[in-house]
Amino acid sequence: ALPLVESLYRVKSTRKNRAIAGLSMGGLHSLTIGLNELDKFSRIGAFSAAIPAPEAVEAAFKNPDQTNEQIELLWIACGKTDFLLEENRDFVDRLKKTGIDHQFLLTEGGHSWPVWRQYLAEFAPLLFR
Repeated sequence: ALPLVESLYRVKSTRKNRAIAGLSMGGLHSLTIGLNELDKFSRIGAFSAAIPAPEAVEAAFKNPDQTNEQIELLWIACGKTDFLLEENRDFVDRLKKTGIDHQFLLTEGGHSWPVWRQYLAEFAPLLFR
């Protein structure tokens, strides 16, 4: 068995000090896990994400006030020519209608590494301020 990460590195293990982020399918996983595990994550990033089915993240949408209390940052970005743009816009519209706080960044570009590197460079400094 591998040792726990906390025993290898000096990290703070509370939810206030934990983020999850991913790109494309990793963005889907970040949204799904992050929005269902708000007791473990306070910051969520989704870069050109595939969007989870509504029922997969329903718990977060059922009580938007509680969700807003727990999420420090919900950051979503997508490029104007990304094939997942429409899904991302629909998800952001659902967040708006439900009243869940979030940031949405629409950029130039498509579903590609140069775009995701830009997103990481913009997202990372927003963490743990």
